[in-house]
Amino acid sequence: MLVNFSDLVNSAGNQGGEGSQSAEPPLEAPINHNNQGKTYADIVSAKNVARMNLTFIPPEEVNGKAVVKYQSTDVMPSINWWKSATYGYVMGLNPNFITIEQFVESRWKGFGFKKMYKLAFGLFLFQFEDDTGCDRMIVEGSWTFAQYPMILNLYP
Repeated sequence: MLVNFSDLVNSAGNQGGEGSQSAEPPLEAPINHNNQGKTYADIVSAKNVARMNLTFIPPEEVNGKAVVKYQSTDVMPSINWWKSATYGYVMGLNPNFITIEQFVESRWKGFGFKKMYKLAFGLFLFQFEDDTGCDRMIVEGSWTFAQYPMILNLYP
């Protein structure tokens, strides 16, 4: 079965008036009927659950409330990832991502700088190979970018 997208657009509201015709041929896309009766979760989870090694941890009832208990080994990789991260911004300036990334790559490679992420307008997350390098970068420097101070903080 093929769906004609120009028919869909025209049925949603023909803005060109009566008799308006497009000079472009209609776009057509096949519809896959192999997944009928399945939810999005069914389609995605069948391929990914085994690869992600997900397990269900049933909650326990404590004082009438559902409580999930987990082992510290379940969260250690995440804890270690955040220990080697810092976040910050350049006070009084909003540098673009590529410019600030090039700056920190050149200045912080000796500290084990690994990757940078943009969190929000002007706010960046800096990932290091380990927490030692991240800590050393914070302690050893009063960092500026284009003569504007960089405000950096370890992730709590």
